Amino acid sequence: AQSALIRSTIVTIAIVVGLALLGMLIFTKDSKLSSLVVGSTLIVVFALTWFIVVVMGWPIGPIEVIALIVFIGYAVTYSLHIAHRYGSSDVQQELTLSGDSSDIRFLRTVFALGSIGRAALGSAVTTAGCSIFLVFCTLTIFKKLGGVVLVVTVMSIAVALIPLPAALLWFGPVRPGRCFCFYPTETYENLMNSREKYVQDLEKRKEQQAKQREERAEIKKQESERKQREKEEEEERKRKEKEEEEERKKKEAKEKAKQLSAKAKAAKAKAGPQKIRTGSGESSVEAEGLRTRTGSSEAALPSPGLKASAPPARRISGNEHTSGRISATGLEVGEEIPSGAIQVSGR
Repeated sequence: AQSALIRSTIVTIAIVVGLALLGMLIFTKDSKLSSLVVGSTLIVVFALTWFIVVVMGWPIGPIEVIALIVFIGYAVTYSLHIAHRYGSSDVQQELTLSGDSSDIRFLRTVFALGSIGRAALGSAVTTAGCSIFLVFCTLTIFKKLGGVVLVVTVMSIAVALIPLPAALLWFGPVRPGRCFCFYPTETYENLMNSREKYVQDLEKRKEQQAKQREERAEIKKQESERKQREKEEEEERKRKEKEEEEERKKKEAKEKAKQLSAKAKAAKAKAGPQKIRTGSGESSVEAEGLRTRTGSSEAALPSPGLKASAPPARRISGNEHTSGRISATGLEVGEEIPSGAIQVSGR
């Protein structure tokens, strides 16, 4: 009896799935969209069967069979909404059909999820929330129905929002609503020219990739040139700063030398006669502005009228060493004094 029940359940599910495919063709007018929706529904049915038999360990009975058959229509709902919005004519205003096929699929999928995705998710949340209360009932039939409804809802919305959009992005129809049964000639031509279109799309994609690489290379080159200019400007700025610093130091050194020279001149002007030097075979007197020479000796003297004396007075002989102060009056600068004409008083 149980094997007959299982066989009849499988036959019923096949009939229901076939009718669902027919209904999808009527609503979407596209065989590819209909096949994707039915495939999503079968995934939910297989997952529900696995949940009933493996996870919960329930024997196949009337309640389980009713759950598998009845909830096929409920499982197809969310996927049907997404596929129908994907092929809707409302999206025609947001895309150009002459563009790349991958871009068209992307725009259609985004439009479908944006227009109906949140509503489908909200419906699933409310349905799952209501079925949770049946899980805590004492009657077995209510527990099983509540668990089945909860699992079907979660799996259906998950399949409709994750695998189905991924499949639409990958190989969804570019121009939905052109089913073979409604447009046989156009569909046949599309099938015959699909290889050529694929090659054209591939070449366009390669051209776009090459263009993007060239743009990236140009951007990289401009960035490199900009960095090089910034580096050169920075080096030029540092060089100018270094030259300005050296110029400033030179000016400071010149100013300092001038100040020291002025101080030295002022000090010499205040000091007057500074040194007397006598040596072997010579006598010399150094004073500011005058120099006298006697024989092999020379004396630097101050201006005329300078007088210097040191007792006792005596005459300097040829190689005599002495020191003292010299009196000199009426002498011209650089004038030679005859030998013995200078008297030095030493102490």
